Amino acid sequence: MTVLDPGLAALAHEAGLVWQVEPDHRLLVGESEVQLFVLQEGEDLVVERVSRGAPAGTQLRTRERAAIERYLVAWIGDAWRESRHMPRALVDASTTARDAAVVQGENWDATLTWTQDGRTCTATHLNVGAARRLAALLAHDLDTLVASYREPAGRPALATA
Repeated sequence: MTVLDPGLAALAHEAGLVWQVEPDHRLLVGESEVQLFVLQEGEDLVVERVSRGAPAGTQLRTRERAAIERYLVAWIGDAWRESRHMPRALVDASTTARDAAVVQGENWDATLTWTQDGRTCTATHLNVGAARRLAALLAHDLDTLVASYREPAGRPALATA
């Protein structure tokens, strides 16, 4: 499995979440009620959700480590802020990754495309809201996002309601 930024593990532990690699090489991030599993299927990285012990489906499929890390930083960052009784941090949807486009499919599913390092990248199996949020998060480097989730006002990359 692709190695993810260690800053995510630190943020997860600070939020009281589990961050561990399972014997089958999936990464488990979560708590007793909801867990995310990150796994590699061929060249794809996949995020699957389990809620109260029941599979809740694939949340994201991509070949881009940056997309997986941004998806996780949002999920972990929300938990971190909640654990400190801070208001939820919101993304600025007017700022998106280069050439980002969200294409809505049937039943509120969506595909996100963007340009990274001169190539077109894709993330699928998202809902429309998650695709828009991910497009905005991809406009920022991971260290800036981690710092923004820790900052009470969510700056510089995020804001609060």
